[in-house]
Amino acid sequence: MVEAKLPVQSVVETSTEWPFEGVCDLLCMDLFDPSWEVRHGAGIGLRDILKVQGSGAGRIVGCTKAENDTGHNEWLEDVAIRLLCVFSLDRFLIIWWSLHRLSRH
Repeated sequence: MVEAKLPVQSVVETSTEWPFEGVCDLLCMDLFDPSWEVRHGAGIGLRDILKVQGSGAGRIVGCTKAENDTGHNEWLEDVAIRLLCVFSLDRFLIIWWSLHRLSRH
């Protein structure tokens, strides 16, 4: 059975969200991947998207400027908290692994 799909352009034109919302959601989930390479890649991906297109993060077509500003700030705060959690966990694991390794010798 073949599934009918909308053309990409049609999906983008009918969406009211920031076009990078879905990609950034996936990258935010990848920040907590067990593999450090995936976490690193997700962080770099988020950094690059936000550097160029970050001003649209959390904004929705049809909302007021005040609503969009609030949504934007909440979105950025959420991503900042996630990044801080990852940095903290990675730092903790490095210290724990180093201590565990030293105690075995």
